Amino acid sequence: MRQAIKLYYQINRRQIWSQWLIVLSFIILGMANDYIQAPHHLNFTSSGVTGSLLGILFFISAACILRDKWTHINTWLFTQNISRGQLFLAKVIWMMCLPIVVVVVIGLGVALITHPHSLMNEVVDIISTVLTNTVSLVVFLLIISIIGITWQRIVGYVFVMITFSSALAVERGNKLAWVKLLTDLNTTYTNLLMLCLIVVLLGFTYYFYKQMGTDTDEEAVRIPMLKWPIVIFVFVMTIVGLWTGYSYDIEDNWSMFVLAAVLSGTTYYFVFKPTIQLPKIFRRKM
Repeated sequence: MRQAIKLYYQINRRQIWSQWLIVLSFIILGMANDYIQAPHHLNFTSSGVTGSLLGILFFISAACILRDKWTHINTWLFTQNISRGQLFLAKVIWMMCLPIVVVVVIGLGVALITHPHSLMNEVVDIISTVLTNTVSLVVFLLIISIIGITWQRIVGYVFVMITFSSALAVERGNKLAWVKLLTDLNTTYTNLLMLCLIVVLLGFTYYFYKQMGTDTDEEAVRIPMLKWPIVIFVFVMTIVGLWTGYSYDIEDNWSMFVLAAVLSGTTYYFVFKPTIQLPKIFRRKM
């Protein structure tokens, strides 16, 4: 395990250090901008700083993880007696855990400076922000462990984020029961639910990552048993996202079903790659 962590750092040290240079620049520029606008009053909050920094770091982490496929780093590391599980844990440590630790320390420092009298509330806000951003990165890790082709990984991640964000939107009153339950829970229970979700998703991702080899990198879905569930998932989440996030009436407006059918049909085509043949009568004429 130590060898996996060490080798992964040596290969990606430039990207890892570039993350911290960007973070440092962001902090300096942000504080300077706030000081210029209000010299005697700091406008930034600990949760805002935490969310912004973690979003930047996780974006760079995701780009680095995608880059590992293009540069065949994974293939080379497998030749160094490093298992797939060890490589996955090394990526999680360098690309997720380390940014979280550093950003939390920075957020706590900002909270001590700006809101020392309400520190506990600031800590809760920081935890909520970290968990929310971590869920998005873990979902990305799960998607790239299932989908092999790079552009389909990106499209799949965007689809999942949009549909789930729409399903959890709070603008409409006709929410599903589980959405109402989530919005009524207090922050502590919501954080516990997100933490449990992160652990479960990481467990599935770790399992899938251990099963997959580099020979499936160009497959739309790297796990055959998940092909049909993914097509069904696209159909269901399209309907759920449209129904809960936008002004669609499920009884009168069937356009959401048409869109769901189109998206799931497109997914079916890329997942199963069916061979389309013309009927014999047309082939004879041609």
